Amino acid sequence: MLSWLKKANANASLKPPAPTLPGLPNPADTAYPLDIAAANIEVEKALKTTSRKRTRGGNSHYTPEVRAKIAKLCIDVGPLKAAKKMTQELGREVNESTARSIKKAFLKEVRRQGTNDIDNFAHKKVGRPLVTPETVRPILDYAAECTVSAMDKLEKAYTPVQRQALLAATGCLERTSTEALEAITGVPPIDIHLTCRQAQSYLRMATKHTGNPIYDAITLMKSQKTANQTGSQLHLLQTRFNELREELEEHTVDKEPYYDRRLPPFVMGTITGSFTPTTHTTGGKDKARDDIIHMLQNISDNRQPTTVVFTDGSALGNPGPTGSAAVIYEQWGSTEPFAVRKPVASRSNNYEGELEGLHLAIETLSRRPSTANHVLILCDCKAAIESVTGIQQVTAYNNLVHSIRNKLRSLHLQGHTIQFTWCPGHMGIPGNEIADKEAKLAAAEAANTQMNASWTRQQATKHIETQALMRWDRRTKLNTKSEYMQKIAMNMKKKGKALGKRRTQININRIVSGHTKLNAYQNWKNPETSPNCPNCDAPETTNHFLYHCARYERERHQMLQEIESIYETYGTPAENRHTDIVTLAGMREDLTDVINTQMTTTTTTKLGDIDPVVQEFVRSTGSEKGRGPDQPTGCDGRRQGRDRRLLTEYGGHIEITKAWANSLLVRMNFVRRKTTKAARKLPADFETTREAFLTRIKKAVGDLDIPDDMVINWDQTGVNIVPVGDWTLEEAGVRQVPVVGHEDKRQITLLLAISLSGHLLPPQVLYQGKTDACHARFYFPDEWDVFLFKLCDAIFLMLICLHA
Repeated sequence: MLSWLKKANANASLKPPAPTLPGLPNPADTAYPLDIAAANIEVEKALKTTSRKRTRGGNSHYTPEVRAKIAKLCIDVGPLKAAKKMTQELGREVNESTARSIKKAFLKEVRRQGTNDIDNFAHKKVGRPLVTPETVRPILDYAAECTVSAMDKLEKAYTPVQRQALLAATGCLERTSTEALEAITGVPPIDIHLTCRQAQSYLRMATKHTGNPIYDAITLMKSQKTANQTGSQLHLLQTRFNELREELEEHTVDKEPYYDRRLPPFVMGTITGSFTPTTHTTGGKDKARDDIIHMLQNISDNRQPTTVVFTDGSALGNPGPTGSAAVIYEQWGSTEPFAVRKPVASRSNNYEGELEGLHLAIETLSRRPSTANHVLILCDCKAAIESVTGIQQVTAYNNLVHSIRNKLRSLHLQGHTIQFTWCPGHMGIPGNEIADKEAKLAAAEAANTQMNASWTRQQATKHIETQALMRWDRRTKLNTKSEYMQKIAMNMKKKGKALGKRRTQININRIVSGHTKLNAYQNWKNPETSPNCPNCDAPETTNHFLYHCARYERERHQMLQEIESIYETYGTPAENRHTDIVTLAGMREDLTDVINTQMTTTTTTKLGDIDPVVQEFVRSTGSEKGRGPDQPTGCDGRRQGRDRRLLTEYGGHIEITKAWANSLLVRMNFVRRKTTKAARKLPADFETTREAFLTRIKKAVGDLDIPDDMVINWDQTGVNIVPVGDWTLEEAGVRQVPVVGHEDKRQITLLLAISLSGHLLPPQVLYQGKTDACHARFYFPDEWDVFLFKLCDAIFLMLICLHA
């Protein structure tokens, strides 16, 4: 679209093309042919695209060995150099971001295993989020601005859908209230969410450029309010916007940039040749400061008339009161500087202050006839320089940026040569220090005024979303029906993300919601069930389970000690050191994410999250298993080794099931594998030797007339004293799968024999020993002969057989 518009601007007589798809308007029949033609091009391109599914990166296509090598190289030389080296080695591009993500996952695996000696680092598949917001929210957001007049119907239709999605995502029990589900997951109610989206849609339409049909319709509605317009779609959308806008005003929001052949070329990003910005340095701030001082010294030595300008912007709070300033040396080295400053807004940010500083400086230069032909502008904000001198169309503060570009173009047409250079701030450069001081004074002046802040479209959209969440918070704290949720919602953070494993998160969600499998809740569902704790004879509520039950006194004591240690580490004030349910769940609003995560880890570890313990046990036993993945016996044993009272069969709350064991093995990337053995090799003359042996046997049987019952074939085999299976558990992709004990020589010799007539002779079991004590201590079958056969007797019998 942009390339076609550039051609249209270059050739004003270019006729807009007719649409190729039926149903699209003909540009020639409209008042804005260029805009309609550009829109048709985009619609045709979208409809002709075969697939719009986002393609995933190639991170998972590397072998485990290559992934480990990339990670170790990142640790040694950094992601950028590692990516370049691996690109040369593999013959295909390895992005720096890919190398960085592999390094991050590798370090996490190192911490888990406790060793750096990892040469095989397989890619772990990451599951997608459950149901919400991947599937439900896009349906609700679709055409939200068109359904503004049917809010009640949509709320009744969509609320059950969202409730079922949240139940599936959280794992909470069926009777959990919708308010609790929304608070736990951070998903706003349907009516608040739709109101937010409709207000944002109105903002997007109200900030269209002048001449856009939607913008013209909104302008007409504001200027001529009639009975027909009241209650219309646009009027209802405006009402939604007014509900959430607070201090936000429509006219203070940036207008959408647009393309028109009637505008100067530079508005479309075609600034060429006039401005030479310098924003890149390789030696840091110290090197940049020395370069600036050297540049200014050269200007003084050459005595070439040059105007030097220092600009700066300051925000007291970011966002907060904002001011801008410029310090101008009309003839560097010959005249004294003068400063100009300007309050920007009572609430804005540093970036707008920096842009306003540039605008103030350039506007001042254009009004003073004594400005030299060479102008050097020094600014300590790289983003502001790149926005003003870049060739891209900006989307933030575009009106201000376009005004700066217009004034720059005017100065250029007057014969001025302008250069932008980045100047490091707070590095002792006199002009920059003066500009910084003046900008702070301007910000202080803005704090005492009622100047409206200017908003970018992104800031305004985020502001509306923030106001919607604040409305939800007020509703949660004031209108919650559940008394239990009223108690915990006062300081609860709506997190909207899972911490740790799903089974652990489900337990946390149930404890926070108050709907658990404890006896008090079961009694509420079924009055015939006793509500009392089987050990304490008190109602088994969530509060009793966490704080009073004598069964978990030891774990509770350790948990509270670790929580107090966390508070001490981060210097939490004594009045904020609570241990309520919200704190244990890691959902405190007044605590940081790091502290909340540590609280959750402490709680789940002390109250029975045995997953890490079992994983450590399985990995430490290594290949000594010889069991299938469907055996949770090892998990059960580890739990009993710690505290068997936590198991359900002993009155606890932890249930070891086959499904949990299989889930554990999936998380560990363990699969059922058969042990590998060294391949047996046959001699080269095997066939010849076998034929010769069979020929000798046949000749001996024929010459001596030996009956079939006397032709006996026997062989011996070793039987392990401790049986070991051929199957074990090992990580997927490993080539060698050893089993300790599979080649164990501590065996019993078993002698099996069969006659040529097909009769199986009784087996002989041979034990090593010198006395009768070597015999097994159990009763053998009656037909078995058990006796001691000494080595000397065996040698004597062998000599007799050889002599015969």
